[in-house]
Order: sequence, then structure tokens, then C-alpha cells
Amino acid sequence: MSPFTQAFYFVQFSLGFLFHSFQQQPLVLVALLGLLAASLLAWRLLTTCSLPSFLSSPVTCLVLLVAAVALVQQSVALQAQVVEVEAALEDSRWALRQGQEHRVALLRRLAAREQVDQEVPGQAEANPLDGCLHVFLDLGSNRGLQIRKLYEPHLFPLAPVLPLYERYFGPPEKRNLQEICAVGFEPNAKHTEHLQALAANYSTCGIKVVMFTETGVSDKDAVGSFAADLTLKDDAITHDGGARFLPTDQTLESLKQTHALGGSEVVEVKLMRVAKFITEVVATRRLPLSAEVEKPRVVAKVDIEGSELQVVTDMVLTGALAVVDNLHMEWHGVHGPGITREGAEAEMIDLLAPAITSLGELTARLGMEEQFLVEELDDETYSGVSVYGVFGDYSLLPTPVC
Repeated sequence: MSPFTQAFYFVQFSLGFLFHSFQQQPLVLVALLGLLAASLLAWRLLTTCSLPSFLSSPVTCLVLLVAAVALVQQSVALQAQVVEVEAALEDSRWALRQGQEHRVALLRRLAAREQVDQEVPGQAEANPLDGCLHVFLDLGSNRGLQIRKLYEPHLFPLAPVLPLYERYFGPPEKRNLQEICAVGFEPNAKHTEHLQALAANYSTCGIKVVMFTETGVSDKDAVGSFAADLTLKDDAITHDGGARFLPTDQTLESLKQTHALGGSEVVEVKLMRVAKFITEVVATRRLPLSAEVEKPRVVAKVDIEGSELQVVTDMVLTGALAVVDNLHMEWHGVHGPGITREGAEAEMIDLLAPAITSLGELTARLGMEEQFLVEELDDETYSGVSVYGVFGDYSLLPTPVC
């Protein structure tokens, strides 16, 4: 990414941050405007009116200036405390609301389970996504930040992915999170403990997060060569964001020429055929009663560092795209954003991207019963990556527990 592009994204994100801050706390803007108006009025009075000598002395002016600065500092501190208390209150409301809904949903599930056991004794619930109205597939979870943006959008007000979530899952205040399930795939063992804790904490609120840790996605069930500690021009990438599986004809040395990446270690990691998971698990889940009034949705985030070439093609061939409503992608071709890439793999990705995007648009234009949309979206906000690092790494925040 060029310095100009980085500067552009930084300014764009900063302006958006200020706009949202004033939108959330309009009194701050009113106070600033009032302070400016008062300063201008005071200056005019001081320059046009004759004042007693004790008011125009340097000592008096200094005292008044110090008092004004102290007053402004106290106002800012109070405003910061108000924002902090409001954030804590919102988190408490969130946990309380999810805990209440979890208890109600649990009672319903127990009643339904008793009925099933009476009708078919000994029948076990095999599908881990039974009861899920909507499913979010996070292919390349890293530290699970996109999952957190789905369940805790109030923490990520500027995230570009939020309008997409609202389009498919509804506005945050109307979502039943017990019926929106997430499935994550992450091959990097460094994130295993963090992701397992994330899933466990959400489960206390009745939110189902299924994590396939130390597991990558592919067009077949196999074992692949995984490079976890890749660097970009000898600089470490935050949370190993550039980690990837190596094709059979590629080495760490060749990555330096084709991807401007370097590394020191390659390990064997399990690969899962994700198209098969979609057709055999996601598509066959038992839907809740709410599916009679709300259309079930399946949304997939695909950020798998070049493996989208095989994975997306396999989705087409197996019919998995008939199950998926939305694929939002980071394409890793020659002309894609971010790291410059070369080689046959990147060139084929550049052919696949417009083809699969056009195919998705065609399903809508023809009014087909099964439609899907492919859009390019790589939301790295709040991750500590690149230009967003100055705003902090929100993946370090603890997940709520009910």
C-alpha cells in the first residue's frame, strides 16, 4: 500500500471518527461552539470597552487565563467520564439482555428436546448449527474480530462491515443473537486459545460460535504447508495477518519474489473442504420457527490469502453458492489492494474475481430462486493493522460473559 493511499485512509478514518463522535455526543460540539463564541465576545469587549485598571493588569489576565484553562480541562475530564460510564452501561445492558434471552431460549430448547426424545427415543442432535436462523462463516478468522463486530457492533461504530450485517441480519436492536450463529476457521495455532475463549464466553449468553481452530479451508480435506510468521519486507505483520498456505510448487524463498513476503517456518496444518461443510452442515441445519417469518441468511467473509482461488471455484462446482447469500472478499490477485503479487496464482485470481462477481449479479437480474452477491470488502478497522493501529487493537478487549 503506497504512502499516499495510507494517508488517504488515515484522513478518511479520522474524519469519520470525529463525525461519529459529534453525532454520538452532540453536546461536545455545542460546548466547543459556545466556548468559541464566548471567546470572541470576550475579546471584543476587552478591545472596545474601557476597563478598571485592576482588570487590565497582566496579573489579573494571567489568573483569568489559568482559570479558563482549568475550567476547560475539568469539562473535558467530566465528558470523558460520562462517555466511559455510558460505554460500561451499554455493555451491562448488552450482557443482561443476552442473558435474559438465553434463559428463555434454553427453556424452549429443553421443551423441544423433551418432545423429540418422546417421539424418537435415543435420537441425538448431530448438526452443530441446528436452531440457527442465520449463519456467519468467517473464513480466515485471525483473532475473531469480524465475529465480534457482528455481536457487539456498539464497540465498532466505524467498521465498514456493519451496514452489510444490517442488510442481511437486520438492525442490531432487533437481532436475536441466539439464532445468529458464527463459524470460524483459523489455521494459526497462536490464536487458538484466544478464539476458544471467545466462543466459550459467548456461549454463556446463549450465542453459538463454532470455532475450527488450527484448521484452514480448501477445496479438499487434506494437510497443507502453513507459513504463520510471514513478514512484509522484513517487518512483522500484526497478529500474523499475512499467514498463508503454500501451494505445492511454492516455497518461502519464492514468496519473496511473488508476494514481497518472507518467513522462517512452515508447519503442517489440517485443511477442511469448506464447500462440503456448507452443503452438508449449513444447508441441512434444523431451522427455528422464526424462519417462517424471516428469511434465513448465510453470509461468508473470505480472507484466506490466495486460497480463494480453489475455495470459491469449489463452491461453484459443488453448489455451495446456492446456500450462501453473500461473499465479501479480499481478493489476492495481481491488481488487488494491499500487497503487490505476481505469478500464475495471482493472475488466475484476477480472472476469477470478475467472473464470480458477474455470476452473482446475474442470479439477481434473472430473478433466480437462489441468489448470491459477491462484493470486495476487507474491513481491518480496530485491528491494530496498518493505518488503523493508532486507534487501538480491539481484539484485546475481553468478550462479555452473561
